[in-house]
Amino acid sequence: MGLFYGQFAWYANPLLFFGALALFLRFWKTSMVFIGLALLLAMNTFLLSIQGIPIDEAFTATEHLKSVQIGFYLWIGSMVVIGLGAIVLFIRDLKLSRK
Repeated sequence: MGLFYGQFAWYANPLLFFGALALFLRFWKTSMVFIGLALLLAMNTFLLSIQGIPIDEAFTATEHLKSVQIGFYLWIGSMVVIGLGAIVLFIRDLKLSRK
């Protein structure tokens, strides 16, 4: 239902998967692009602190995000680790190709 309320953060998950897959297949630049886009989409989560979320079937009551928990930080951390891995391996390949 997030799509109907302008919440696109969940769609960072497929991008995270494709970023990890690209890293595994040694497509460093592709991995960096996927992870960068995933991080941008994940930041959409913070809009939940100002955007009301319907909590009943009639859409009469709404709640706001009060704080993010450890799962969010682990989710973002996994994106950062994969992104940094792609950057480090890309730089390493550049240095090795110059020799």
